[in-house]
Amino acid sequence: MWKTLKRLIVFVILVIGFFATCSFYFTEVFPIAANVRQAVHISVTEHESTYSTIDQIPLLFQKAVIDTEDRRFYQHFGIDLLGIARSIFVDLSARKPIEGGSTITQQLVRDTLLSQTKTLSRKAKEIVFAVALEQNMEKREILELYLNDVYFGHGAYGAAQAANVYFGKPLTSLSLPEWSLLAGLPNAPKIMIHINHLHSRSQDKRKSSITWSKPAISHKQKQTRRTGPPSI
Repeated sequence: MWKTLKRLIVFVILVIGFFATCSFYFTEVFPIAANVRQAVHISVTEHESTYSTIDQIPLLFQKAVIDTEDRRFYQHFGIDLLGIARSIFVDLSARKPIEGGSTITQQLVRDTLLSQTKTLSRKAKEIVFAVALEQNMEKREILELYLNDVYFGHGAYGAAQAANVYFGKPLTSLSLPEWSLLAGLPNAPKIMIHINHLHSRSQDKRKSSITWSKPAISHKQKQTRRTGPPSI
């Protein structure tokens, strides 16, 4: 009994020590919140996009993104244990990786502080960084930074730039269906690129058809002029 209690006390002390060390590291040695903010603002400048505060981003669009990317965003502490369990189950059922399981916070730290290389060490860092960021930054700011940094495909970084690229108008002027479509793009930006490619090919074929029809009409008119009107 005493040995079990002793082990439990040691375990609790180690856990407390670990979290205390992490807290000190991410606030004093490596201020994670400041680094993420700086990385996002650098990205906005580099991609010539417009930074939007959370109050400038329509609430319905925020909800659409959360529903698509991270439904328990306001409930978890940086990582979604239920989401991870679900993704593992889906991956095992399909016998290949399908579900990502990354929260909005994880995506933010990955895009700003880590590489895109899929390794266990990077995934471990992503989890630790996400939990640390949640301890040093409010949810609203995390969502704000994410929506200004996330890639929507077609060269668009951040929601404001994506609204202009895909719809040619400000984010606040979009309709609910447009917000819903835009909210799904960070999950699969290649879908919209493929749609635009098909639309472009359709337009090219239409122009080609018109171009080829003109010479035929012109040739017929020339023949009519040479022979004159048909005799009655």
